[in-house]
Amino acid sequence: MNSNETAYSANDILENNAPYKLGECLAPTHVDAESAYQIADYPYGRLRTTMKIWIHTNKKGAQRIMRQTQNPKTGRWNKPKASTYSEIKVLHVDTENGHIESAGFSLAYGDAAKFLAKYETALNEDQRKTLTFKVEYTRLMDEAKAATPLAYGSAEYVSAHTASFKQALQISGRL
Repeated sequence: MNSNETAYSANDILENNAPYKLGECLAPTHVDAESAYQIADYPYGRLRTTMKIWIHTNKKGAQRIMRQTQNPKTGRWNKPKASTYSEIKVLHVDTENGHIESAGFSLAYGDAAKFLAKYETALNEDQRKTLTFKVEYTRLMDEAKAATPLAYGSAEYVSAHTASFKQALQISGRL
């Protein structure tokens, strides 16, 4: 580990000796191995070591959590391990034990309003716009369905979808 890199254990977090506090989201700046958040005193068999954790974003914008441990016997960094991709990933501190946890969001299945409210501080501008788009699109479609029953695939449904989609793009700032 370089002298300018600092690693923090869960105990450091619990004792307020780390940059993040219980329940806080990590800044969206941990994007590669060089800028990774470093966890001290991480279990490595019977030994303890340092682990790096960051969010990797692929060319299409999907994200996954990357973890990399340091071999305590050699001091070399092991091959990074990757989670599965989601549209949005965030890192946060568990409210009880100070461990770094991750959460993911899927546009197809997630509740965008709840995710946005809970993890807003960990999101970059593009992610906020994506979630705001989803919230607004859902709201506009729900309003259209409440005004007129819409059969999926009907001309009325397609019209409501197109109008809601365009309006949500404008409201979210994605257009």
